[in-house]
Amino acid sequence: MTLLDHIKLELRAILTNPVVVLTVFGGVIFYSFLYPLPYSHQTPREQPISVVNLDQSQTSFQLERMVDATPNVHVVQRDFTIEAAKQAFLKGEITGFLVIPEHFYKDLMLGKSPVLAYAGDASLFLVYGTVVEGLAQAGGTLAAKAKVSKLLIDGVPLELASEQYSATKLNTKPTFNPRMGYVDYVVPAVFVLILQQTLAMASGLVGGTQRKVKDTGAYAQY
Repeated sequence: MTLLDHIKLELRAILTNPVVVLTVFGGVIFYSFLYPLPYSHQTPREQPISVVNLDQSQTSFQLERMVDATPNVHVVQRDFTIEAAKQAFLKGEITGFLVIPEHFYKDLMLGKSPVLAYAGDASLFLVYGTVVEGLAQAGGTLAAKAKVSKLLIDGVPLELASEQYSATKLNTKPTFNPRMGYVDYVVPAVFVLILQQTLAMASGLVGGTQRKVKDTGAYAQY
C-alpha cells in the first residue's frame, strides 16, 4: 500500500465519522464565534471607581473632575477614608480607587511632587490596566498644567513653557497590536491552542473508533 493510499484511507476515516467531523470542523467554527464575543469591545471602559480626597482643595476637586472625564473610569462615589474605599473595593462595588493625599495643593505650589495612590483589581489584567491608565492620565495632565503655570510665573513665555514642562516626550506607536485590544493580542495565540486541542481530540476519536471496529470484527469472527 502506497503513501497515497494511506492518506485516502485516513481522509475516508475522518470524513465518514460524524463525531470527528463535528469535533474538527464544527468545533473550530463554534470557537471562532464564541470565544472572541466577550472581548468584542477590545478594552473595558467606564470602570467604576471611588476617590478619597484628603486634601479638599480646589485643585484636588479639579483632579477629581479630570479623572471622571477620562473614558477609562467613572467616579461613582467619594469616600472620606481609605478604609471605607477599601471595603467598597472588597465588596465589588468599585474596581479601584484614587487617594489624593493631604497638602496636595500645598506641595504643588511649593514645587514638590505629591504622591497619588492608585488601587485596582489586579486579578483582571484588562480592568487593572484600564483603571491605572485612566488615573495616570488625569494625574499627568494636572501635573503638566501645574508645571506650565509655575514656568509662566517664573517669566517663561507660554509657547516655550508648553514645550518645556517635561524633560522628555513620549510618542508611543504600537507595532504588533495597533488597537491595543485584547482580541488582537490574545485570541490569535489561543486559536493555535484550540486548533491543537481539536486535532488531538480528533486523533483520539479516529484511533478509538478504528480500535473498536477492529475489536468488534475480531469478536464476531471468533
